[in-house]
Amino acid sequence: MVTRDERRWPIGLYNDETSRSGKIKNLEHFDNSYFCTIPILADTMEPGSRIILETTYEAIADAGIPPQSIRGTKTGVYVGINTVGMFWMNEFFSYQIF
Repeated sequence: MVTRDERRWPIGLYNDETSRSGKIKNLEHFDNSYFCTIPILADTMEPGSRIILETTYEAIADAGIPPQSIRGTKTGVYVGINTVGMFWMNEFFSYQIF
């Protein structure tokens, strides 16, 4: 993780705590096509949403199930995440994706 990244959270935008937050390195390396996510959504997706998709993939693989073997089957994988940050990003940057 990196501690400063003006692209995501400009230092002092809300208060001094943004200077002490952790940010993910190489945020642009997310493979949106693998997860069937359109580029505009992937570009504005909250990092936690990316992490949960990647972690879910890893959990399936770690369980000994090749992820490709369940594609197109009637298999459900249920995970949860809180995406309150996405609301604030949409408000601050005025993204119109939904």
